[in-house]
Amino acid sequence: MNEILYILLAASIGYAVAKALRLPHVPLLILAGGCLDFFNVPIDLGFARDGLLLGLTFLVFLSGTALNPWRGAGNSLALIVGASQFFLIGFAGLGASLLMGFSPTESLYVALGLASSSTLVVIKILQTRGELFAPFGRLMVGALLVQDLLIMLVISALSNIGEGLVSMGMSISLMLCLTLLGLIFKKWIAPWILLSKGVDEELQLVLALGVLFVFMGCANLFGLPFLTGAFVAGISLSSFPVNGILKGQLASLNNFFSAVFFVMLGFFVDFPLHNLDKVLWLSLLVITLTPLLSSALSLATGMTLRTGAELGLLLAQTSEFSIILALIGMDNGDIGQEHLSLITSVTVVTMTLTPFLSSESLASALMRLLGSFARKKEIAKAFSDHYVIVGCGDSAMIVLKKLLLSGVDVVVIDDDAGVIRKVREMGAQAILGNGKDPEVLKQGSLGSAKLVISSMRKFSDNKAVLGYARNTPKVIRVFDQREADEFERLGAISIPSTDASTEDLLEWIEKRIKHQS
Repeated sequence: MNEILYILLAASIGYAVAKALRLPHVPLLILAGGCLDFFNVPIDLGFARDGLLLGLTFLVFLSGTALNPWRGAGNSLALIVGASQFFLIGFAGLGASLLMGFSPTESLYVALGLASSSTLVVIKILQTRGELFAPFGRLMVGALLVQDLLIMLVISALSNIGEGLVSMGMSISLMLCLTLLGLIFKKWIAPWILLSKGVDEELQLVLALGVLFVFMGCANLFGLPFLTGAFVAGISLSSFPVNGILKGQLASLNNFFSAVFFVMLGFFVDFPLHNLDKVLWLSLLVITLTPLLSSALSLATGMTLRTGAELGLLLAQTSEFSIILALIGMDNGDIGQEHLSLITSVTVVTMTLTPFLSSESLASALMRLLGSFARKKEIAKAFSDHYVIVGCGDSAMIVLKKLLLSGVDVVVIDDDAGVIRKVREMGAQAILGNGKDPEVLKQGSLGSAKLVISSMRKFSDNKAVLGYARNTPKVIRVFDQREADEFERLGAISIPSTDASTEDLLEWIEKRIKHQS
């Protein structure tokens, strides 16, 4: 019982320091666990390992619940981004590890540990920014899902690496079958079980944990690591509204087991001070190559350079699954404690830096650095006496249709290539680009427009539009009263993000068009 008290005390201190210093809590929880080891707090190593695996199980499960496959379905860019990073960073890590003197097997584990990004870190940042359900957020979720599925296949294969290629191939096939079972459960069974009448919140939580244990049992039956079952169980509960209902109930479990895992990780792992140079070089490899790779992909796939830069900066860290790989490698006898410490240290360093690296200012700096390699955008003409829509979501699409029926010229600016194609098919002018990029706004000729309508989600993006179209009438979609007050102070008309407000906007625009005619 005293051991649990020590763990929770260390976690509380870690969370408190993180909040006071406004730093990510993960590295400080690991540091708190390291302090328990440093001060020789009496915690049994067997208990520490059990706590580590228990916390890791729930972390993997909760990661899966955040990855709804249908949110990124049909997005080929997500597949390209996720798979490209996984393989290219993996190959770069393999080469770097061999140059550092590791054996081929050790280098393989290190390389795989660098290959995927952290679902926990990226989803948290997207939620904080309010971008999880935006096109950019859907692209990120799709890329993370691709990487997580790839790493789960790798984990399944490596768990049987000592039994030959046939056994490894069978493990991959069984993992795919387990994933298919999870998708079937997600589509038809989970809503029926969890959303039935008479199922209260307590029973929903019990049923969700039951699903976790059932899939872990299936993984054990298939001869797969139980953590693969935990991940698939999370996927099976990731659809709306099931994940929305469970989100609040699982939040407390998430905080508790997250604290247990990272504190026990800090206690269990010795940080490789003698290999500090290797930690820094491998961290630098991930932090520099990932944004460069995503930016290069933006030039090749039709994404905007800003989208590629922001994507790469957000993905520039290693994953919690990297630690799972290292633990499996130790159990197989393929790597030692030194390699687990190395992979864990790289994960801690890159996770800690991500909130700072993924800033808008750094993305803009990367764009300026790589801008000379970007494709030049061809503008058919200089626009005038036109309407501009910046960010063409569902509500803005309704406005666009109304404007086109009225016979006016419309220019749409959006960073989603699919939206741009649809807009052009409707007969409107379209510019692929980020709505806060001055060059993109210049191409839209906002200064000579009759009206600018901005429906982007981020306050800073809408504010950039206001700054560029100072003397043009502007309508801004807002999400709270604070935003409305600020935009109205700056001379814009604010429209709340509701269907009723969209109808009012359509009526106002129709009257404006008739008056100008």
